[in-house]
Amino acid sequence: MICSSLKRLLRTTPPLGPERAIVNGEVTFPLDYFSGGRSDDELSLIFDRTDGHCHLCRRKLCFANYSRLGRRGAWEVEHSNPRRNGGSDRLCNLYAAPVVCNREKGTVSTRTARAWNGRTKAPLSKQRKEEVRNDNRLGWGSVGALTGGVIFGPPGFVLGGILGAIVGDGIEPEL
Repeated sequence: MICSSLKRLLRTTPPLGPERAIVNGEVTFPLDYFSGGRSDDELSLIFDRTDGHCHLCRRKLCFANYSRLGRRGAWEVEHSNPRRNGGSDRLCNLYAAPVVCNREKGTVSTRTARAWNGRTKAPLSKQRKEEVRNDNRLGWGSVGALTGGVIFGPPGFVLGGILGAIVGDGIEPEL
């Protein structure tokens, strides 16, 4: 059974033409139908900006299911500032989003669309998550070392630093 969001999406999609077809009950598109002719490298950069998650709802996306309606993790390029509102096609304005999220967002602001899902910021990239974890390890390790050193002397300094780094590493970067 097709969910109501997907039915609505298919109703708002232009009728089938020579560029689209139904194969085995699935609507197919040429690879650049929604991409605006973007290369795989550009799509990869857009996808990796949020570590393969929607910047609006945080759902996990599947890179291989780019512009494949009805597939698990299907996504398309979403303009944070919509083109209709003066947004550009520059990479800094582009995010990966499930087809349904992108279509429901329409021309509203990204801030509004994220608020629908209780979010205020986009997910972090893998690189940024690791930077935050390193900062947490260093910060909590320093606090642990100083606290342990004051209370237990040199052995406490070492043990406190190790325990602090472990605590810092366990803190979720997205929070």
